[in-house]
Amino acid sequence: MTKSFDVAVVGAGPGGLMAARTAARQGLSVALLERNDAIAPVKRGCAMVLLTLNEPYFGEEKIYLDREKGELTFRSYGFSVPYTGPSRDMFSWHILSPGGSRVQFGSTPDGISAGEDARTSSVHDKGLLLSGLLKECRQLGVTIITGVNVTGTEKCGEKVRVLSDRDPVEAPFVIAADGANSRLAQTTRANRDRLYYGLMKIQGAKITGVNGFDANTFYSFVAGSENPSYSVLVPMAVQEEGSFQAFSVDFDPAGDVAGKLDFLLSGSHFADSFKNASIVERTSAIENIFSPMQTPYHDQVVFVGDAAWCQEMEITPAMMCGWQAANSVASALNNNCISGDGIAGYLDWWDKTCLATHDYRDYLRNYAMCFLLSNDELDFLLSRVNTVLPAIFNPYRAFSLLGPALAESMDTIARERPGLAAKMQTFATASLETLMEKPIRDAQGM
Repeated sequence: MTKSFDVAVVGAGPGGLMAARTAARQGLSVALLERNDAIAPVKRGCAMVLLTLNEPYFGEEKIYLDREKGELTFRSYGFSVPYTGPSRDMFSWHILSPGGSRVQFGSTPDGISAGEDARTSSVHDKGLLLSGLLKECRQLGVTIITGVNVTGTEKCGEKVRVLSDRDPVEAPFVIAADGANSRLAQTTRANRDRLYYGLMKIQGAKITGVNGFDANTFYSFVAGSENPSYSVLVPMAVQEEGSFQAFSVDFDPAGDVAGKLDFLLSGSHFADSFKNASIVERTSAIENIFSPMQTPYHDQVVFVGDAAWCQEMEITPAMMCGWQAANSVASALNNNCISGDGIAGYLDWWDKTCLATHDYRDYLRNYAMCFLLSNDELDFLLSRVNTVLPAIFNPYRAFSLLGPALAESMDTIARERPGLAAKMQTFATASLETLMEKPIRDAQGM
């Protein structure tokens, strides 16, 4: 038996839950469909980082994590979400080469002295954040369907039917919040005009007993072209010192990503910090890397968050996205305009706030350096930055700050490492398709 609603939301991550809550608050009948049997806790690999808390990000001037009120507030947008779980502030971001050279954005001691306004980000328990939104959705009367495998959509008169292994659900609008590997983006052919940059395999581990790394700093480890990978070490929100999550990324579908993580922990320059550590839990994820949708809408299906963005929109922008999309859907239904024109507010926001101000190519360049530079070249290059850069944790701005810092050493680099200087010129001028040629080729050869 087909069940009818005003809007169906597919995917119960931050974007989907926010869309369902917002639509229900607007008086709409809402169905929320989720593949997993349980929405929380989060089982897949996730760093659980709130970006960014000290500067504008995706249209929000500043996000506030208020521990006393127990909420995360988006003042520019005018909404907040409940969060009473643990959190740990971060004040700096370090990028480290295989040999231990580093680039440092911000100083943790200086940030702690300055107080909460200086924090660049915070880690939290994403499962508790989702649970708070889920509780509100239930209180608002959202119909929540878990353990359902959504396979596609089809037009049914003026409505869209969501096809799955359960009874069909139909609505005038469907909000697709089903992640970076969105089934609905594939089956509606909304991906047809997007550029494909490869496949990202992620292996993670929750670790206790880590020494030598600061509990209020985010660490990135870049490994060069001999065996390219990108790893991170993220403090956990729990209060026990030495508790971190580590993740390694491999862009080769046939690559040994678990081996790359194990090398970081036991064979790399940094292995001594993990010699007394214990792995509590292992996690994983696989994500396709597309360019963002230029128009996140197709045949009454509205795409939000990672389903429409490049690889990861992150937790906070996904909630902004779900909020904006649901408000536009409510406006379209109130005006009886079931079309792209009806949700023009969302599409205009997407164009002006997401596409125009956050270039996905700047984001992917964080990974691209692994394919262009060798381990030795990374060691040398990062050693040339001898100053602490401004405190940010914004992956779209890293190279706008790193570039001028490296430019001060270009004469030395050109004199001592002319081959590296030539590669840096390539990095600055080549297309992303050229820089990401290897992962694109590897993924296409699957």
